[in-house]
Amino acid sequence: MFAVHSGQAPHAFASAEEEGEFLEERVSRWRELSWKFRNTTYESLALEELEAWEMLRLEWLVDTKGSASAITACERLIERHHSSKLYARHLIRLGDLHADRVRGAFLRYRAHRVGFDVEAYQRALDQALAAYELARAERRPPSARLAEQKIGELLMVHEAVYADAP
Repeated sequence: MFAVHSGQAPHAFASAEEEGEFLEERVSRWRELSWKFRNTTYESLALEELEAWEMLRLEWLVDTKGSASAITACERLIERHHSSKLYARHLIRLGDLHADRVRGAFLRYRAHRVGFDVEAYQRALDQALAAYELARAERRPPSARLAEQKIGELLMVHEAVYADAP
């Protein structure tokens, strides 16, 4: 039964929207299956597939809809899969999305020397650091090291911002 709902799209997508609809449909199917097989030996398999499809949808959102939609999707992914072995990776991805907003705000300021929104910058910085800190606290060695590295990189960007900011 699971094989029917797995796998690639039956054809190439004509548009990004068609791909998004396909991903939404797969996420919906796997969510239904995870509920259908709740408290059975198949529940963990359904949840794993659901998580994988949600990760694909997240990357599609990053590429097509922008950071706000992607951040919301990533937050939902984290909430739904809190017990996943990939939980720390999801936190790092959320931190990366917020860090991209930090870098983007600073690059826009540097290019135009106007419009630096300190509050939005600080909010994105705080959210990125919080996500990385949570990932580091998970104490899974590869993810903890990566989170530590990301924190260091973001703090270096932050130092550059304050050296150059208004």
